[in-house]
Amino acid sequence: MSCVRGLITSGVSGVPSVAKEDDLKIISKLDNLLGEGEVAMAIIAPYRGLRVTPRAVLYPYIDFPEEFNVSRALEDIKEHLLHKDLLEEGRIIKRLYLLIQSPGGSVVSSFKVAKLIRESAREVISFIIHFALSGGTLIVLASNKIVMGPVSHVSPIDIQITYRGIYVSSNDIIRAFEGITSLFEEISEEHAPYPWKVVAKKMDPIMIQEAIDTNVLAKMYALRLLQHEFSSFKDRASDIVETLVEGYPTHDYVIDCEELKRVLGNDFVVCVDELSEDDNIRRLWQVFETWFSKYKDVASDRHIIRYYIKRSRAKEE
Repeated sequence: MSCVRGLITSGVSGVPSVAKEDDLKIISKLDNLLGEGEVAMAIIAPYRGLRVTPRAVLYPYIDFPEEFNVSRALEDIKEHLLHKDLLEEGRIIKRLYLLIQSPGGSVVSSFKVAKLIRESAREVISFIIHFALSGGTLIVLASNKIVMGPVSHVSPIDIQITYRGIYVSSNDIIRAFEGITSLFEEISEEHAPYPWKVVAKKMDPIMIQEAIDTNVLAKMYALRLLQHEFSSFKDRASDIVETLVEGYPTHDYVIDCEELKRVLGNDFVVCVDELSEDDNIRRLWQVFETWFSKYKDVASDRHIIRYYIKRSRAKEE
C-alpha cells in the first residue's frame, strides 16, 4: 500500500484535481436519480499517468495532496448544503454516493481520506467500476454498502514495505519468519540442515518487527473505520479486519463481488447485474460508468475529484 513518489507535481495536465462536475449530461442524469440533499462524488485515478520527461511517467497514488483535495471537496459540499439547510445536525451529509477508482497509496493518507468520508456522511454507498486496491480498499471500508460489476474488485489491505530496495508484502515477511520458526521447533539448530541455517541467519529482526507493526497499524485504521458510529459493520469489524489484512495469500488476490459478499455480508454488497434495469442503484451505476469513462484516460499524477450536489429547485430559486 505504501508508495514513494520520485517527484511531486501540481496535479493533472490541463484539468483541475478537484472541482464541481460541469458535464451537463452527467449532471442532468444525476439530478434525476438523487434525492434532495444527496451527493455524488467521484475519486478517480486515471489509467494514464502524467509524463514529466520523455522516459518518466508519474501515476496517481493516494498521498498528501489527496487528503487536502478530498477535504476541500467535502467542505465545499457541506457549505452548499448548509446554506440550503440540507445537512443533518448542521454538519452531516445525509447520503453520499461515492465512485472510487484507485490503486491505493500511502496507508496514512488512505486512512485520512477514508476517515474524512466516514465522518462526513451518515450513509455512504460506494461504486467500484473497476478497482479499489489496498489503500483504496481501506477507503471502501468507509461505506455502508458497496456496488460492484463483473470486472470490479478490491484487494487485501496488505501493506507493502521496502525490503532490500523493493516493495514486498508485510505478510510475506511475517509468513517467512513463521515458516522458519516452525522448522526449528521440530529440530535443534545444531542438527538443522545447512540451508535452514543460512535462511535463518539472513532474517532481519528489525524488518520482521516492522512488518508486524505495519500489520497492527493497518488493523487499527480499518477497525476505526468499521467501528465508527455511522458504520454498518460494527458487530463484525474484527473478523472483517482479520480477513482483509491477513486472510489472503498475496497482495494481488482479486476480491470480486461474490467474495466481498462473503467478507462483508450479502446485505452490504450489491452485484449490479443482479438488479433490474429500472432499479435506482443500477441506473446510478450506468451514470457512474459514464462519469468514470470521462476521466479514466486523462493524463494525471493525481486522483481526479468531482462532485455534484442535489438541492431542491424550490430552495435554489
